[in-house]
Amino acid sequence: MVIQMDKESTGFEGSEQPSLPQLDIDGAPAERALKFFESIPEEFRPPDPETPRGRIIEAARQLFAERGFEATSTRSIAETAGVNLAMIHYYYGTKEKLYRRVMASVMLNVFRNTAQTFAAGKSPEEVVIAIPLGILSTIRQHPELAKLIRREIGSGCEQLSVLIEEFGDYGPISFQQLLRRTIEEGIERGKLYAYPPESIIPFVIAVSHGMILAQPIIELIMDIDLSDNLVWADFIRIHEKLIRHGIMRPEGNDD
Repeated sequence: MVIQMDKESTGFEGSEQPSLPQLDIDGAPAERALKFFESIPEEFRPPDPETPRGRIIEAARQLFAERGFEATSTRSIAETAGVNLAMIHYYYGTKEKLYRRVMASVMLNVFRNTAQTFAAGKSPEEVVIAIPLGILSTIRQHPELAKLIRREIGSGCEQLSVLIEEFGDYGPISFQQLLRRTIEEGIERGKLYAYPPESIIPFVIAVSHGMILAQPIIELIMDIDLSDNLVWADFIRIHEKLIRHGIMRPEGNDD
């Protein structure tokens, strides 16, 4: 199976148009994940953190997470990064585009860790279960990413929607195809319930991102501290059981 990359849908114009590969999502899950990750244009990949571009991205990520988009000025980002204000405009043009590049780095961080889930030699159904748990673990290790995600969801995902359009067929669209094929394999193997992938994919997203969004409220009303390693381990263990119960067919169950 091949995902055709449509030039009109990538969000690039003129000389910025990247080469458009055909992402083959056949083969083993690990092979498909590698093809997916390698297909992402350099435009969206985080720059070397030691370069001015990299320092700008890192400073912007910290400040956007702490203050939000509206309350963060490009001048404060330049001061934190130790660069001239003009360099931000040179490399990124506008604050909006810089913000989207920060969000792209968040996505790629999650994608990279998800690719490791595929590469771990797991069966298709185990990959589907591991993805939301892996996303939660990645975000827990980088709490500033959770702040960014909460702020963007709270603002209506306006910039995220633009970013997904800019990614075109490379980012979440290709990842959705990758996950869809993995789900279909799990169903074909008789390990997952034959629910439509259109239902399972939102469920997987909701388990991870819904938890990211609601964690402060959950900790408050449940009186738990998910920063405690033992509490977190037990929380993830129960989460995994609930996911398995929801999408995996018990042995010997032909329903």
